[in-house]
Amino acid sequence: MKVKGITFDCAGTLVDVDYSAARLALDAARDCGLQLDEADAETRYERLLETRWVPYKLLNSTGTESECDAFWRELTIDWLKQLGVDRNIVDAMIEAAHNRLYGPNSSTFRLFDDTIECLETAARLGYRMAVLSNWDYSLPRVLKSLGIAGYFSLVIASLVFGHEKPDPRIFAAAAQRLGLDPGEIVHVGDCPNDDFRGARAAGFHAVLIDRILTKPGEGPINSLGRLFESIRGIECS
Repeated sequence: MKVKGITFDCAGTLVDVDYSAARLALDAARDCGLQLDEADAETRYERLLETRWVPYKLLNSTGTESECDAFWRELTIDWLKQLGVDRNIVDAMIEAAHNRLYGPNSSTFRLFDDTIECLETAARLGYRMAVLSNWDYSLPRVLKSLGIAGYFSLVIASLVFGHEKPDPRIFAAAAQRLGLDPGEIVHVGDCPNDDFRGARAAGFHAVLIDRILTKPGEGPINSLGRLFESIRGIECS
């Protein structure tokens, strides 16, 4: 069967991610001139987030983007209160965190060197493309900030959808929304369970990417530049 669609995982596949919510908060505080006991502040932040993670997951699937943004603002206010810091600095901290996440010099998210070329090739060949990632509501914002949102006709973040890979429901939803049979889609990702086995169990073809491989063989690829070779192999099998 001819491949007509490609779904991509995000982190480790299209985007190199260096993210920790607590570390981001500390960096934003430092950007605003705060001097904190960082070990204590990090522990307090992580504990606060842990106590609120379940309602945050629910908020992703039921709330709006502004409501999700408000969650992080409230968390920051309560964290600063625990640290004895005036909450008036919260707006500056939110702006600093936003710049670190989505600004032009973001050190949190960056495209792999082969991402744009792969997407350009896929677009030129007429593939329908989607991002299918275990992520929160911020996924479209990240893709937009990196300049690649326009390549995709569909973006599904697991926390918004309500099920995460390898649950077959997230793959089935992607196929339905793309208007393709699962057998017409190749999923590309870096997790053997979530991306490779999960996609295949849902009827997709799957290509595993492992960027640390030095000599890829018939298994994982080590670059998105090898994706279309793998697709040709799938179509000929």
